[in-house]
Amino acid sequence: MKRYVQKQYNLPSDIKFCANCTVSNQRPRITFDEKGVCSACNYANFKRHGINWEERDKELAALCDRHRKSNGEYDVIVPCSGGADGSFVAHQLKYKYGMNPLAITWAPLNPTAIGRQNLDAFIASGFNHILGTPNPVVTRKLTSLSVQASWRSFPVIYLWPDELSAAHGREAQCPAHHVW
Repeated sequence: MKRYVQKQYNLPSDIKFCANCTVSNQRPRITFDEKGVCSACNYANFKRHGINWEERDKELAALCDRHRKSNGEYDVIVPCSGGADGSFVAHQLKYKYGMNPLAITWAPLNPTAIGRQNLDAFIASGFNHILGTPNPVVTRKLTSLSVQASWRSFPVIYLWPDELSAAHGREAQCPAHHVW
């Protein structure tokens, strides 16, 4: 069984751990530098010390200024499942940058009670929202193909914001969930 799992998930037989944290080389897509520090730690360090966050904030504010409308239309479409990423992005855009976001969700085939509770709480906190309900037959097939090809989740949830933006004559502006 051990060899089967190792082969199925392409796991290394020699297990190594990051010199800085507890991540092992069995985590998907993890790499180690010459000092034995994992790519996650290196990226966290880069984010802390290699990015001028004040400058990035100014760039984002300028981008928001370019797309902010005064006629009540939505300024930005934010993919949001009710989880931390999309909810945080929508909240920041609305309250910090004065944008009028439309939150959208591609409904999962089997939503969890806590997931739905989180989404409902997010919506109830003052956000407009559209729930996309997929064809379950097509969704199952695409999910199966996607998992077989890359072990990643169903990619339509990442494409739907772009499609919705295009349908409303707008460019996709805030792809919170596009980052894998």
